[in-house]
Amino acid sequence: MNSTRYEWRVGLFIVIGLALTVFLAMRFSKGSWTWEKTYSLQMKTENSGGIRVNAAVVMAGVKIGWVQLIDLDATGNSVTVHLSIQERYAILDDAQFRIESVGVLGDQQIAVYPGENKGIRLVSNAEVKGKSPFNLQDTADTAQSMLANINSLIQRLDGVVLRLDKELLSTSTVSNLSSTIANFNSISGEIKGFTGQMNSIGLTANQMLTNSMSIVRRMEDIIATNAPAVGVTMTNLAKFTAQLNNTAGELQSMIATNKNDIAATLQNVRNATAKAESILAGIEEGRGVIGGLVKGNDLQNRLSHFLTNANNTIAGFGTLASNLNRHGLFYSPKIPSGPVTPHRSKKPD
Repeated sequence: MNSTRYEWRVGLFIVIGLALTVFLAMRFSKGSWTWEKTYSLQMKTENSGGIRVNAAVVMAGVKIGWVQLIDLDATGNSVTVHLSIQERYAILDDAQFRIESVGVLGDQQIAVYPGENKGIRLVSNAEVKGKSPFNLQDTADTAQSMLANINSLIQRLDGVVLRLDKELLSTSTVSNLSSTIANFNSISGEIKGFTGQMNSIGLTANQMLTNSMSIVRRMEDIIATNAPAVGVTMTNLAKFTAQLNNTAGELQSMIATNKNDIAATLQNVRNATAKAESILAGIEEGRGVIGGLVKGNDLQNRLSHFLTNANNTIAGFGTLASNLNRHGLFYSPKIPSGPVTPHRSKKPD
C-alpha cells in the first residue's frame, strides 16, 4: 500500500515537472503557442544568410511571429522563407522585410519595417520580397579586391613620384624654380608699388570727385538762389529771340520788296566809284588844274618860300616876346660912344 502511494506521488511529480519543462520551453523558445491563430507569408530572398527555423520575426522590437519553414528554389538562385505571423498583428503590403543579426555575432532574425501605412493588409500565403542579410564574406572579398586596387594605385603613384624626383626635382629644375620664385617676388614688389600708386590715384580721384560734388552743390545753391532772376532772363531772352525773328522776317520782306531799288543803288555806287578812280588817275597824270597844281614845280617852290617866310616871322616874334619879357615895353638898346674894338679870337696852341 505504501509502495503504491509512493509510486503515484513520484509519477505525479514527474508529470508536473514535464509539464513545467514544456511550458518553460514554449515560453522562452523562439516558437509560439500552437493554439494561437496565425497566418502564413512567403518571403522571397536571394540569400537566407544562415537563418534557421523558429527564428523570430520582429517588428519595432516586438516578436510577431517565427520562421516556419525554409525552402530552396530548384534553380538554387532564390530561397523561400515561410513565416508564421500572429493574426493580431497586421502587416501592410508596403512593409519591408530584412534578415538581420541580433547583436554583432548573435542569431539571425527577420525584421519587418512598416512603410507609409497606405497599402492594404497582407493575407495568408501572400508573397513578399525580403532583403538579403549583410554577408561578411562578400564584404571581405570586396575589401580584398579594393585593397588590391589600392596597392596597384600606390605602386603607380610610387612610379610617378620617382619620375617626378628624377625629372622635375633635378638640380637645373630646382635652380629654375628658385629663379622663378625670385622673379615672382620681384614682380610682386612691383605690383605692390603699382598698387600703392593706384591707391594714391584713387585717393586723388576721390578728392576730385568730392570737389566736383561740392561745386555741383554750389551751382545748385546758386541756381536755387537766382532761380527768379534766371527765369526772368530766360523770359527776356525768349522775347528778344522772338523780336529778332520778327526783325529778320521784316528785313527779308523789305529786301524782297526793295530788291530792284537796292540793285539800282549798288549800280550807282559802282558807277561813282569808277568815276572817282578815273578822276584820281587824271590827277596823278597831271591833267586839269588840280593835276597841274599837284604835278607842277611852281606850286612846290611857292609853298616852300611861304613856309620859309612864315618860319622867319615866327622867329622874330619869339625874339620880340623875349625882349619884352626881359626889359619891358619902352626899352631901347644903348649905342656905344667910343670905337668898337673887334673881338679877337684866341689862336689855338
